[in-house]
Amino acid sequence: MAPAAVAPVAVAPVAPVAPVVTPTANDAEQRLLTLKRLYDKGLITKPEYDKKRAEILKSL
Repeated sequence: MAPAAVAPVAVAPVAPVAPVVTPTANDAEQRLLTLKRLYDKGLITKPEYDKKRAEILKSL
């Protein structure tokens, strides 16, 4: 008697999960420098600069 054939079962691929990244001081410093450069070039307003700066500092 021959063994019974087993049908393969399809398994949905699992999407990789991105790790949670905590901003480092260097990252915050780089973001602040970029923000200042944008403000100095007139690409963002003072209120936009102040708001984003506060967000970056709060994330530390």
